[in-house]
Amino acid sequence: LILAWTNVIDTAAIKYVNKSLLDAGLILATARGINAVISVLQGTEIDAFFVTVTIGELLDPINDLIERFSAIMLGALGALFMLKLMLEIVGHAAFSILLSGVAVVAIVALALNRRELYQISAKLLFIAIILRFGLALVAFTIEVVDETFLIDQGNAQHQTMKSYRDKLMELERTAGANPRFEKQIETI
Repeated sequence: LILAWTNVIDTAAIKYVNKSLLDAGLILATARGINAVISVLQGTEIDAFFVTVTIGELLDPINDLIERFSAIMLGALGALFMLKLMLEIVGHAAFSILLSGVAVVAIVALALNRRELYQISAKLLFIAIILRFGLALVAFTIEVVDETFLIDQGNAQHQTMKSYRDKLMELERTAGANPRFEKQIETI
């Protein structure tokens, strides 16, 4: 009950979820930035020595991959938002009141030797405790897995994505010297 009323566990879990939301949002924004640059470049043609190369044909598989990745990241963001919402619901004072009330009923039933009432209230107390602290446990488990196995790999992949986006933007600037490309931008 002390942990429920002080919100120490919930605060730490929400802090981690907020950090994860920010990290996932940055990754999604980077992926969407790559997608935007590729979309602009897909209509670009480069003339070189009597050969016209359509950049879009070369970048289409990468664009499809980025779109799928973005959809997965959007799903992950949705799951994190739901986790945060659920943590805030079970961290609300009303849930702590419910938990305290069920605990008091269980203690009184035990003290009065009301076995049937005690069994019911003990089961309700167990369910309330699982609901109250289970989501925070899930958040902490995700954090441990993330910090232990995924953080270095995720940071490296995000840096690679940013580098790739920068190279695409440079390609876009280079292609911008083509008069047909500038005319397409004006049309857009």
